[in-house]
Amino acid sequence: MQKYIYVILTLSLAFATSVPARQTTVTGSVHTGLDYWERSYDEDTEEKDNSDDGDKKEIGIGPDITIVSEGIRDSVSFRYAPLLKYDDTEDETDIEHYLSLAAERMLNRKWSVSVSDDYRLSDDPYFSATEFADISSVSTEDSNSDETSSDQNEADQTEPDTSRTHTDELSKDGGRSRYWTNNLSLQTQYSFAESTSLNFGYTFAVLRNDSSDEDAYDEYDRHTLSANLSYAFSRKWTTRLGGDYTRGLYDDVLDPEDPEGLAMISDDLDSYGLDYRLAYEPSGTDLYPLDYNFVTTQYENENRRDTFAHNMSMGWEHAFDQRTQMRVGGGPSYAEAEDLDGEWGYNAYFDLSRSYEHAQISLSLDKRYDTQNFTGSTDAGLKDAFTAQLRYTQQVTQSLDANVYGRYRWESNLDPQDEYLETVDENEVAVEDSTGDVVYDKNSYELGAGLNYAFLRYYSAGLKYAYYISDGDLSSDQYNDHRVMLTLTATKNLWRW
Repeated sequence: MQKYIYVILTLSLAFATSVPARQTTVTGSVHTGLDYWERSYDEDTEEKDNSDDGDKKEIGIGPDITIVSEGIRDSVSFRYAPLLKYDDTEDETDIEHYLSLAAERMLNRKWSVSVSDDYRLSDDPYFSATEFADISSVSTEDSNSDETSSDQNEADQTEPDTSRTHTDELSKDGGRSRYWTNNLSLQTQYSFAESTSLNFGYTFAVLRNDSSDEDAYDEYDRHTLSANLSYAFSRKWTTRLGGDYTRGLYDDVLDPEDPEGLAMISDDLDSYGLDYRLAYEPSGTDLYPLDYNFVTTQYENENRRDTFAHNMSMGWEHAFDQRTQMRVGGGPSYAEAEDLDGEWGYNAYFDLSRSYEHAQISLSLDKRYDTQNFTGSTDAGLKDAFTAQLRYTQQVTQSLDANVYGRYRWESNLDPQDEYLETVDENEVAVEDSTGDVVYDKNSYELGAGLNYAFLRYYSAGLKYAYYISDGDLSSDQYNDHRVMLTLTATKNLWRW
């Protein structure tokens, strides 16, 4: 891990020193807060019970340092936020770490390169939605910002996209298992014209366990190569073609059917994806896209089927006015698992947002076939999924903002494995002929609300509440989570030169 950080830091310093004319800002924060997290299972088992095992009642405190340096042709940013947390339930202390580095450099007017690295050590499976330290990154000197809640990150991630999406979020089923992740990204883009460009990228992601919990995540290394070409035939007609290749490397596990315990099972995989879009824009208020995406996953495990998924859609994007935008579209989908007949379905998306002077409301719906292979859970593979989310934000006063959101997700695993397959009737498995004959379904519901209040120029206080319900066939994913977070932050620009 230290090697990766050293490489990125070296590259960042090289970027920073390449151009003498620049502006650098150093922002410091101190944040403290309370985090109450409780999980209750619907069914008592030997492994899961309704006691306070796994619950958290934490008090946290830590600094946050952010450095942003911008030049004429490059920019560099660094952020480090360690967090010391005491858990009253377990009477133990842990330190979490959040570190991010990013740099971008314009080699000339048309060619740019960028590099970024993000590292986190935590036990929070809700990191993307409710990062404990995120409020500290909000400067109270700009209290008019509508982005004062980290729940906005969740909204951004769940907005429907007409291209192929990756829903490889970390599974919440494991509870508060301690883990660390590191994501390294290298990108380069060359712009031939205003709407014509070529992009190449490489990402390297790691998931590792930092505890010996029975519910620990499945560790992996993930390598991804990608390329995208955007081309404008004219002012009204544009096209985009993209492809990616992913290599997933997992730790081998013992074959339970091997009496001597010598054989190993490999969960390594190769995934290929293709996206294509053709769009017609007759005016500044209307856009008509035609989208096609394809993804296939090939597993080294001979007992697991390779999968394929196709989604094609036609859509309409319309701006009713400067405050109201809509996107709607849909089309046929086709999914197939190896040695099984394919399944025809559909994909659809709908996104409607309305902005007011001090508020915003948005509704998003998304239905498609997609793959999940990097969630840290064996509930992976080809899935038919539907997601709906409604969100409302309000700038109550210049110093006080509020938000509330609701989210529902249904997903059907079309090729369940391990304990998820064991929940299926053996008779159904015996007569399986087509993709979708044997599935594992799961529903999840989430409600949340938050307040953020800025006062005395440098200070802010935040209150968040989230309620999450998981409803599946296994006792391990039949539970509900309650979470309350209270934070107090002091933020100040320390230096600028």
